[in-house]
Amino acid sequence: MPKMIPAQMGDNNPSAAEKQVFAGFSAMPDTDNWTILHSVGIAKHPTQSQGEADFVVIIPEKGTFTLEVKGGTIYRDRGIWYSENRYGVSNMIKDPVSEADDASQAFKGFVSKSPRNPVTDKLEGTVFGFGVMFPDCSFHDKISMIELADEQLADADDCISPKTLKAYLLRLAEFWRIAFRDNKKVKLPSAHQSHLITDILRPDFDAR
Repeated sequence: MPKMIPAQMGDNNPSAAEKQVFAGFSAMPDTDNWTILHSVGIAKHPTQSQGEADFVVIIPEKGTFTLEVKGGTIYRDRGIWYSENRYGVSNMIKDPVSEADDASQAFKGFVSKSPRNPVTDKLEGTVFGFGVMFPDCSFHDKISMIELADEQLADADDCISPKTLKAYLLRLAEFWRIAFRDNKKVKLPSAHQSHLITDILRPDFDAR
């Protein structure tokens, strides 16, 4: 199972979708060297005064992947995204693709400027990517979007179990490996580099 940081979700989180994904991630088999950060704030966000990523998945030899989770029935009307709950009430939501992409770029930028990023490691030169998760919807083979590849998307079928969630993350990692395969400046992260990225994005500290 992966290392979850924090180990448990707070009771004040209202998102049933995030709770479902968190529980599934926590039980994924054969992922002992993976680290998953939940609810990572972004002070210097490129498009918002304060941003946040639902999950950041850090996998040695694969990459660092930012995930945006949207629950409910998701639909888009005239360019505006909406989520409809079980009672048929719709609410406008932020574009999840842009959210995930912007957050991923913010993390890469933060890591590149961190004094804990050794010049020899060049952490910003490792794979950074993003994905979007709709645990309550059926998307595959039904909806195609130019801004989001099918491999980047997890729907209800992908969120059924820890095994299907792991399969989605491996599919996402392969998508980004192929996307960067001709870019010699981008490398897959070693276990050491993945540990440093984790420590930079969610460090422990004691200010007493």
